[in-house]
Amino acid sequence: MEKDVKASSGAFFDFANASDVDAFLFEIENTGGEWKEHGRAVYKLLVALGKMDPTDLNVMEQPLEGHTWRFQWDDKYFFITTFAACYPSNHPRFAFRTGPNSYILFQPGSSFTRHRVTAPIRQAIKENFKRNGRRLYSSAIQRHAATVAVLPIDLEEPHRGSKSENFITDPAKGPGRWWP
Repeated sequence: MEKDVKASSGAFFDFANASDVDAFLFEIENTGGEWKEHGRAVYKLLVALGKMDPTDLNVMEQPLEGHTWRFQWDDKYFFITTFAACYPSNHPRFAFRTGPNSYILFQPGSSFTRHRVTAPIRQAIKENFKRNGRRLYSSAIQRHAATVAVLPIDLEEPHRGSKSENFITDPAKGPGRWWP
């Protein structure tokens, strides 16, 4: 994978330095059929890209836990969203008609500012997802870049008094680690 990422690094560098481009998409073939495989593919791509960071920061050498980790490359912040066929069809990360591939979408933080994506707009987006039978997040998911990048398969809330340890410890069903 590192060879493929290296072949795309020039285009990614141009994207990272463009002021008017809103997204860059990587496709990784035959990695999106199972959640763990999808997570591993995302991790490997981010590690390969991190090694090519012009600033030598390599954010992937930092711990991904907690609210402080954010994917940065060339001193720029990127919001990462991933999609794959391993998700159920009513999941916000389900990849329609794509086969068993994984998709990693990079959105520069500046894009949200440029398009004036405010809290009311974010709320309207969440309501549209809900109205169309798709949850965007669960309140049980720690809202930070690493857990949001590869969402768990099960976005349902754990019920009070239930055995919620499965929700938390099973990465495919709850907010778990997709990275090693």
